[in-house]
Amino acid sequence: MRELPNLLYIEQLAQDNQVVRERLIRILKEEFPQEVEKYKQESEQSDYFLMSESVHKLKHKFGLLGLEKAYHLAADFEEQLRAQKTNLKTEFEVVLQDIELFLNTI
Repeated sequence: MRELPNLLYIEQLAQDNQVVRERLIRILKEEFPQEVEKYKQESEQSDYFLMSESVHKLKHKFGLLGLEKAYHLAADFEEQLRAQKTNLKTEFEVVLQDIELFLNTI
């Protein structure tokens, strides 16, 4: 079964504070597309170091969205990129698509 993004961790962080909840969601909705675009540009240029930096930032968004397996996938992909390998690229990009779809629905 595929892991899907959710707001459970954000709900825990917000502790019933609607302002905090909305602020976290707004930050995700603003930053995530920018970080994905940056990652894609670095990928097109095969800049493994910068890609690994972008994956590192995106990894934390995965955690906020309750994606524990995807968080570990991103950590592994980050390490691979530092070794100039891209074996996990397709799996990682599927997670990016899932998050994009999710963020468009909240």
